[in-house]
Amino acid sequence: MDIDAYFGLHVLQHEHDQDQNGQRQNKVYKERVDPRTVMTEAEFKRHFRFSKESVGHLTDLLYDDLVFDTNRGLPVPPLQSVCIALNHFSGGHFQRVSGWCAGVSQNAARLCLVRVTEALVRRKSDFIYMPSVVQMEETSQRMLEKFHLPRFACAVDGMQVPFTDAPGNIPANKTKQMFWCRKQFYSLNTQVVANDKFIYDIDCGWPGSTHDARVWVRSEVKRFLELQRRFFIAGDSGYPISENLMKPYPVPEAAQERRKRLFNKRISGLRTVMSECIFGVWKRRFPVMRGMRTDLELSQKIIVATVFFLTFLACGGMKTLMRKTTVMMMTMQMMMLVTLLYWMVHQPLSDSEAKLKEKDSKMQCPELKHTCLEILSKFSDYWS
Repeated sequence: MDIDAYFGLHVLQHEHDQDQNGQRQNKVYKERVDPRTVMTEAEFKRHFRFSKESVGHLTDLLYDDLVFDTNRGLPVPPLQSVCIALNHFSGGHFQRVSGWCAGVSQNAARLCLVRVTEALVRRKSDFIYMPSVVQMEETSQRMLEKFHLPRFACAVDGMQVPFTDAPGNIPANKTKQMFWCRKQFYSLNTQVVANDKFIYDIDCGWPGSTHDARVWVRSEVKRFLELQRRFFIAGDSGYPISENLMKPYPVPEAAQERRKRLFNKRISGLRTVMSECIFGVWKRRFPVMRGMRTDLELSQKIIVATVFFLTFLACGGMKTLMRKTTVMMMTMQMMMLVTLLYWMVHQPLSDSEAKLKEKDSKMQCPELKHTCLEILSKFSDYWS
Protein backbone atom coordinates (compact mmCIF):
# COMPACT_ATOMS: atom_id res chain seq x y z
CA MET A 1 0.00 0.00 0.00
CA ASP A 2 1.21 3.49 -0.86
CA ILE A 3 1.52 5.22 2.51
CA ASP A 4 1.69 8.72 0.98
CA ALA A 5 -1.47 8.09 -1.04
CA TYR A 6 -3.26 6.73 2.04
CA PHE A 7 -2.44 9.75 4.18
CA GLY A 8 -3.26 12.05 1.28
CA LEU A 9 -6.74 10.58 1.02
CA HIS A 10 -7.10 10.82 4.80
CA VAL A 11 -6.28 14.54 4.73
CA LEU A 12 -8.74 15.15 1.92
CA GLN A 13 -11.50 13.33 3.82
CA HIS A 14 -10.73 15.36 6.94
CA GLU A 15 -10.98 18.62 4.96
CA HIS A 16 -14.28 17.45 3.45
CA ASP A 17 -15.66 16.72 6.91
CA GLN A 18 -14.61 20.17 8.09
CA ASP A 19 -16.44 21.76 5.16
CA GLN A 20 -19.57 19.78 5.96
CA ASN A 21 -19.43 20.73 9.64
CA GLY A 22 -19.01 24.36 8.80
CA GLN A 23 -22.29 24.46 6.92
CA ARG A 24 -25.60 24.83 8.68
CA GLN A 25 -27.43 21.55 8.55
CA ASN A 26 -31.15 21.38 7.99
CA LYS A 27 -33.41 20.24 10.81
CA VAL A 28 -34.50 16.65 10.58
CA TYR A 29 -37.79 15.74 12.26
CA LYS A 30 -37.92 12.04 12.97
CA GLU A 31 -41.15 10.13 12.95
CA ARG A 32 -42.76 10.00 16.37
CA VAL A 33 -44.75 6.85 16.86
CA ASP A 34 -47.32 6.28 19.60
CA PRO A 35 -46.06 3.11 21.35
CA ARG A 36 -49.60 2.15 22.30
CA THR A 37 -50.52 1.63 18.65
CA VAL A 38 -47.41 -0.26 17.48
CA MET A 39 -46.89 -2.56 20.49
CA THR A 40 -48.92 -5.34 21.93
CA GLU A 41 -49.93 -5.21 25.57
CA ALA A 42 -47.19 -7.67 26.56
CA GLU A 43 -44.49 -5.77 24.63
CA PHE A 44 -45.64 -2.46 26.05
CA LYS A 45 -45.55 -3.74 29.63
CA ARG A 46 -42.14 -5.32 29.09
CA HIS A 47 -40.65 -2.03 27.85
CA PHE A 48 -42.39 0.45 30.16
CA ARG A 49 -43.29 -1.71 33.22
CA PHE A 50 -46.91 -0.52 33.02
CA SER A 51 -49.97 -1.42 31.01
CA LYS A 52 -51.33 0.92 28.38
CA GLU A 53 -54.23 1.88 30.62
CA SER A 54 -51.92 2.68 33.54
CA VAL A 55 -49.71 4.89 31.36
CA GLY A 56 -52.85 6.72 30.26
CA HIS A 57 -53.77 7.33 33.91
CA LEU A 58 -50.23 8.57 34.64
CA THR A 59 -50.43 10.94 31.69
CA ASP A 60 -53.74 12.33 32.94
CA LEU A 61 -52.21 12.86 36.39
CA LEU A 62 -49.20 14.78 35.03
CA TYR A 63 -50.90 16.41 32.04
CA ASP A 64 -50.95 19.97 33.38
CA ASP A 65 -47.20 19.84 34.12
CA LEU A 66 -46.20 18.33 30.77
CA VAL A 67 -48.42 20.08 28.22
CA PHE A 68 -47.08 23.12 26.33
CA ASP A 69 -49.05 26.30 25.70
CA THR A 70 -48.28 26.35 21.95
CA ASN A 71 -47.21 23.90 19.27
CA ARG A 72 -44.15 25.92 18.35
CA GLY A 73 -41.10 23.77 17.69
CA LEU A 74 -43.17 20.56 17.67
CA PRO A 75 -43.00 19.87 21.44
CA VAL A 76 -43.16 16.32 22.71
CA PRO A 77 -46.73 15.45 23.78
CA PRO A 78 -47.37 14.46 27.43
CA LEU A 79 -48.00 10.78 26.65
CA GLN A 80 -44.73 10.40 24.79
CA SER A 81 -42.87 12.29 27.53
CA VAL A 82 -44.13 9.79 30.10
CA CYS A 83 -43.13 6.88 27.84
CA ILE A 84 -39.61 8.31 27.35
CA ALA A 85 -39.14 8.68 31.11
CA LEU A 86 -40.47 5.19 31.80
CA ASN A 87 -38.24 3.76 29.08
CA HIS A 88 -35.23 5.40 30.69
CA PHE A 89 -36.14 4.27 34.21
CA SER A 90 -36.95 0.70 33.23
CA GLY A 91 -34.09 0.30 30.76
CA GLY A 92 -31.15 1.85 32.57
CA HIS A 93 -29.55 2.89 29.27
CA PHE A 94 -28.27 6.21 27.91
CA GLN A 95 -30.58 9.13 27.21
CA ARG A 96 -29.68 9.11 23.53
CA VAL A 97 -30.96 5.53 23.33
CA SER A 98 -34.25 6.55 24.97
CA GLY A 99 -34.51 9.42 22.51
CA TRP A 100 -33.69 7.22 19.51
CA CYS A 101 -36.40 4.74 20.51
CA ALA A 102 -38.95 7.58 20.68
CA GLY A 103 -37.81 9.42 17.55
CA VAL A 104 -36.41 12.47 19.37
CA SER A 105 -32.93 13.81 20.04
CA GLN A 106 -30.88 13.17 23.15
CA ASN A 107 -31.55 16.70 24.38
CA ALA A 108 -35.31 16.29 23.93
CA ALA A 109 -35.18 12.97 25.79
CA ARG A 110 -33.39 14.63 28.69
CA LEU A 111 -35.93 17.46 28.82
CA CYS A 112 -38.76 14.90 28.93
CA LEU A 113 -36.98 13.01 31.70
CA VAL A 114 -36.47 16.18 33.74
CA ARG A 115 -40.05 17.41 33.28
CA VAL A 116 -41.64 14.10 34.24
CA THR A 117 -39.30 13.63 37.20
CA GLU A 118 -39.93 17.12 38.59
CA ALA A 119 -43.68 16.70 38.14
CA LEU A 120 -43.56 13.54 40.26
CA VAL A 121 -41.31 15.12 42.90
CA ARG A 122 -43.82 17.93 43.34
CA ARG A 123 -46.38 15.26 44.26
CA LYS A 124 -44.07 13.51 46.72
CA SER A 125 -46.31 14.12 49.73
CA ASP A 126 -49.25 12.48 47.91
CA PHE A 127 -47.66 9.03 47.72
CA ILE A 128 -44.82 8.98 50.29
CA TYR A 129 -46.19 9.41 53.81
CA MET A 130 -46.22 7.65 57.16
CA PRO A 131 -48.88 4.98 57.76
CA SER A 132 -51.97 5.35 59.90
CA VAL A 133 -52.49 3.44 63.13
CA VAL A 134 -54.74 0.96 61.34
CA GLN A 135 -52.12 0.27 58.66
CA MET A 136 -49.40 -0.20 61.28
CA GLU A 137 -51.64 -2.58 63.20
CA GLU A 138 -52.30 -4.62 60.04
CA THR A 139 -48.57 -4.82 59.30
CA SER A 140 -47.75 -5.89 62.84
CA GLN A 141 -50.35 -8.65 62.65
CA ARG A 142 -48.86 -9.97 59.39
CA MET A 143 -45.36 -9.96 60.88
CA LEU A 144 -46.61 -11.66 64.04
CA GLU A 145 -48.18 -14.48 62.03
CA LYS A 146 -45.11 -14.93 59.83
CA PHE A 147 -42.17 -14.33 62.20
CA HIS A 148 -43.80 -14.57 65.66
CA LEU A 149 -42.53 -11.12 66.66
CA PRO A 150 -45.20 -8.72 67.97
CA ARG A 151 -45.66 -4.98 67.37
CA PHE A 152 -43.26 -4.55 64.41
CA ALA A 153 -44.82 -2.08 61.98
CA CYS A 154 -41.89 -1.08 59.73
CA ALA A 155 -38.16 -1.35 59.17
CA VAL A 156 -35.39 1.11 58.43
CA ASP A 157 -32.32 0.45 56.31
CA GLY A 158 -29.84 2.24 54.08
CA MET A 159 -29.37 1.49 50.37
CA GLN A 160 -26.37 2.53 48.30
CA VAL A 161 -27.50 3.96 44.94
CA PRO A 162 -24.34 3.86 42.79
CA PHE A 163 -23.07 6.34 40.22
CA THR A 164 -21.24 5.12 37.14
CA ASP A 165 -18.75 7.95 37.71
CA ALA A 166 -18.18 10.72 40.21
CA PRO A 167 -21.42 12.76 40.48
CA GLY A 168 -21.52 16.19 38.87
CA ASN A 169 -22.79 19.54 40.11
CA ILE A 170 -21.80 18.81 43.70
CA PRO A 171 -22.52 21.61 46.23
CA ALA A 172 -19.61 23.74 47.39
CA ASN A 173 -19.67 22.25 50.90
CA LYS A 174 -19.15 18.68 49.59
CA THR A 175 -16.37 16.88 47.73
CA LYS A 176 -16.31 13.88 45.43
CA GLN A 177 -14.48 11.83 48.04
CA MET A 178 -17.50 12.09 50.35
CA PHE A 179 -19.55 10.06 47.85
CA TRP A 180 -17.03 7.18 47.77
CA CYS A 181 -18.70 4.47 49.87
CA ARG A 182 -17.30 1.46 51.71
CA LYS A 183 -18.23 -0.76 48.74
CA GLN A 184 -15.67 1.05 46.58
CA PHE A 185 -17.85 3.13 44.26
CA TYR A 186 -19.51 6.56 44.20
CA SER A 187 -23.01 6.46 45.61
CA LEU A 188 -25.83 8.09 47.55
CA ASN A 189 -26.74 6.60 50.93
CA THR A 190 -30.53 6.42 50.70
CA GLN A 191 -32.42 5.73 53.93
CA VAL A 192 -35.74 3.95 53.46
CA VAL A 193 -38.50 3.29 55.99
CA ALA A 194 -40.96 0.68 54.69
CA ASN A 195 -43.11 -2.30 55.49
CA ASP A 196 -43.52 -5.41 53.36
CA LYS A 197 -45.55 -3.54 50.70
CA PHE A 198 -44.98 0.21 50.67
CA ILE A 199 -42.21 2.75 51.20
CA TYR A 200 -43.22 5.22 53.91
CA ASP A 201 -40.25 7.59 53.98
CA ILE A 202 -37.12 8.18 51.93
CA ASP A 203 -34.05 10.34 52.54
CA CYS A 204 -31.60 10.47 49.62
CA GLY A 205 -29.65 13.58 50.59
CA TRP A 206 -26.57 11.93 52.12
CA PRO A 207 -23.26 10.98 50.42
CA GLY A 208 -22.30 7.34 50.18
CA SER A 209 -19.62 7.57 52.88
CA THR A 210 -22.17 8.56 55.56
CA HIS A 211 -22.95 5.89 58.15
CA ASP A 212 -26.52 4.60 58.38
CA ALA A 213 -26.71 5.46 62.08
CA ARG A 214 -25.85 9.09 61.42
CA VAL A 215 -28.54 9.37 58.75
CA TRP A 216 -31.09 7.83 61.12
CA VAL A 217 -30.20 10.02 64.11
CA ARG A 218 -30.53 13.21 62.06
CA SER A 219 -33.68 12.23 60.18
CA GLU A 220 -37.12 13.70 60.78
CA VAL A 221 -38.82 10.31 60.59
CA LYS A 222 -36.95 9.19 63.71
CA ARG A 223 -38.43 12.02 65.77
CA PHE A 224 -41.88 11.26 64.35
CA LEU A 225 -41.75 7.54 65.17
CA GLU A 226 -40.42 8.18 68.66
CA LEU A 227 -43.61 10.04 69.58
CA GLN A 228 -45.36 6.70 70.05
CA ARG A 229 -44.49 3.60 72.10
CA ARG A 230 -46.92 1.09 70.65
CA PHE A 231 -45.00 -0.19 67.60
CA PHE A 232 -41.38 -1.14 66.96
CA ILE A 233 -39.01 -0.45 64.06
CA ALA A 234 -36.66 -3.19 62.88
CA GLY A 235 -33.05 -2.29 62.05
CA ASP A 236 -29.75 -4.02 61.42
CA SER A 237 -26.75 -4.08 63.75
CA GLY A 238 -25.51 -0.71 62.49
CA TYR A 239 -28.33 1.26 64.13
CA PRO A 240 -28.43 2.37 67.78
CA ILE A 241 -30.97 0.47 69.85
CA SER A 242 -33.73 2.50 71.52
CA GLU A 243 -37.22 2.12 72.96
CA ASN A 244 -38.63 2.01 69.41
CA LEU A 245 -35.84 0.53 67.31
CA MET A 246 -34.98 -3.14 67.75
CA LYS A 247 -31.89 -4.80 66.26
CA PRO A 248 -30.25 -8.25 66.53
CA TYR A 249 -28.05 -9.24 69.45
CA PRO A 250 -24.29 -9.14 68.83
CA VAL A 251 -22.98 -12.45 67.47
CA PRO A 252 -20.77 -13.28 70.51
CA GLU A 253 -23.68 -12.63 72.88
CA ALA A 254 -26.18 -14.60 70.79
CA ALA A 255 -23.80 -17.56 70.55
CA GLN A 256 -24.14 -18.13 74.29
CA GLU A 257 -27.94 -18.40 74.40
CA ARG A 258 -30.41 -20.18 72.14
CA ARG A 259 -33.27 -17.71 72.72
CA LYS A 260 -31.14 -14.84 71.47
CA ARG A 261 -30.11 -16.79 68.37
CA LEU A 262 -33.77 -17.49 67.66
CA PHE A 263 -34.60 -13.79 68.07
CA ASN A 264 -31.79 -12.85 65.66
CA LYS A 265 -33.08 -15.32 63.10
CA ARG A 266 -36.63 -14.01 63.30
CA ILE A 267 -35.80 -10.30 63.25
CA SER A 268 -33.36 -10.82 60.37
CA GLY A 269 -36.11 -12.50 58.36
CA LEU A 270 -38.57 -9.74 59.24
CA ARG A 271 -36.08 -7.04 58.28
CA THR A 272 -35.31 -8.82 55.01
CA VAL A 273 -38.97 -8.80 54.02
CA MET A 274 -39.39 -5.12 54.94
CA SER A 275 -36.17 -3.74 53.44
CA GLU A 276 -33.93 -6.05 51.43
CA CYS A 277 -36.78 -7.50 49.36
CA ILE A 278 -38.12 -4.00 48.71
CA PHE A 279 -34.67 -2.93 47.48
CA GLY A 280 -34.43 -5.97 45.22
CA VAL A 281 -37.80 -5.37 43.58
CA TRP A 282 -36.99 -1.66 43.27
CA LYS A 283 -33.70 -2.17 41.42
CA ARG A 284 -35.02 -5.06 39.36
CA ARG A 285 -38.00 -3.16 38.00
CA PHE A 286 -36.09 0.10 37.48
CA PRO A 287 -32.47 -0.68 36.49
CA VAL A 288 -31.65 3.03 36.44
CA MET A 289 -31.16 2.58 40.20
CA ARG A 290 -28.18 0.31 39.55
CA GLY A 291 -26.05 3.07 38.05
CA MET A 292 -26.87 6.79 37.88
CA ARG A 293 -25.39 8.75 34.97
CA THR A 294 -27.06 12.08 35.77
CA ASP A 295 -25.86 14.88 38.04
CA LEU A 296 -26.44 14.86 41.79
CA GLU A 297 -29.68 16.83 42.00
CA LEU A 298 -31.40 15.04 39.12
CA SER A 299 -30.29 11.67 40.48
CA GLN A 300 -31.93 12.44 43.83
CA LYS A 301 -35.15 13.38 42.04
CA ILE A 302 -35.06 10.20 39.95
CA ILE A 303 -34.85 8.13 43.14
CA VAL A 304 -38.00 9.82 44.47
CA ALA A 305 -39.77 9.43 41.10
CA THR A 306 -39.10 5.69 41.00
CA VAL A 307 -40.63 5.38 44.48
CA PHE A 308 -43.85 6.76 42.99
CA PHE A 309 -43.84 4.10 40.28
CA LEU A 310 -43.05 1.40 42.85
CA THR A 311 -45.98 2.55 44.99
CA PHE A 312 -48.18 2.68 41.91
CA LEU A 313 -47.34 -0.94 41.08
CA ALA A 314 -47.80 -2.05 44.70
CA CYS A 315 -51.24 -0.41 44.83
CA GLY A 316 -52.29 -2.08 41.59
CA GLY A 317 -53.33 1.03 39.70
CA MET A 318 -54.25 4.68 39.86
CA LYS A 319 -57.67 4.14 41.42
CA THR A 320 -56.22 2.24 44.37
CA LEU A 321 -53.42 4.80 44.74
CA MET A 322 -55.86 7.72 44.80
CA ARG A 323 -58.09 5.85 47.28
CA LYS A 324 -55.04 5.22 49.47
CA THR A 325 -54.16 8.92 49.30
CA THR A 326 -57.75 9.92 50.16
CA VAL A 327 -57.74 7.66 53.21
CA MET A 328 -54.45 9.21 54.30
CA MET A 329 -55.86 12.74 54.00
CA MET A 330 -58.95 11.78 56.00
CA THR A 331 -56.73 10.19 58.64
CA MET A 332 -54.63 13.34 58.91
CA GLN A 333 -57.75 15.49 59.30
CA MET A 334 -59.06 13.17 62.00
CA MET A 335 -55.72 13.31 63.80
CA MET A 336 -55.87 17.12 63.74
CA LEU A 337 -59.37 17.00 65.23
CA VAL A 338 -58.33 14.54 67.91
CA THR A 339 -55.26 16.63 68.75
CA LEU A 340 -57.48 19.68 69.25
CA LEU A 341 -59.81 17.74 71.54
CA TYR A 342 -56.86 16.27 73.44
CA TRP A 343 -55.51 19.78 74.02
CA MET A 344 -58.92 21.04 75.15
CA VAL A 345 -59.40 18.25 77.70
CA HIS A 346 -55.96 18.69 79.25
CA GLN A 347 -56.33 22.45 79.67
CA PRO A 348 -57.61 23.97 82.97
CA LEU A 349 -61.36 23.71 83.41
CA SER A 350 -62.06 27.39 82.77
CA ASP A 351 -60.08 27.41 79.51
CA SER A 352 -61.71 24.17 78.40
CA GLU A 353 -65.19 25.53 79.03
CA ALA A 354 -64.34 28.69 77.11
CA LYS A 355 -63.09 26.66 74.14
CA LEU A 356 -66.20 24.50 74.21
CA LYS A 357 -68.40 27.60 74.18
CA GLU A 358 -66.47 28.96 71.20
CA LYS A 359 -66.81 25.64 69.35
CA ASP A 360 -70.40 25.01 70.46
CA SER A 361 -71.80 26.42 67.24
CA LYS A 362 -69.82 23.82 65.27
CA MET A 363 -70.65 20.89 67.57
CA GLN A 364 -74.36 21.13 68.25
CA CYS A 365 -74.99 17.44 67.57
CA PRO A 366 -74.69 15.26 70.75
CA GLU A 367 -73.79 12.22 68.62
CA LEU A 368 -70.81 14.08 67.16
CA LYS A 369 -69.64 15.01 70.65
CA HIS A 370 -69.95 11.40 71.76
CA THR A 371 -68.01 10.18 68.69
CA CYS A 372 -65.22 12.69 69.28
CA LEU A 373 -64.94 11.60 72.89
CA GLU A 374 -64.61 7.96 71.79
CA ILE A 375 -61.89 8.91 69.32
CA LEU A 376 -60.17 10.92 72.04
CA SER A 377 -60.13 7.94 74.40
CA LYS A 378 -58.57 5.71 71.74
CA PHE A 379 -56.07 8.42 70.91
CA SER A 380 -55.05 8.75 74.57
CA ASP A 381 -54.58 4.96 74.87
CA TYR A 382 -52.45 4.93 71.72
CA TRP A 383 -50.06 7.69 72.72
CA SER A 384 -49.82 6.69 76.40
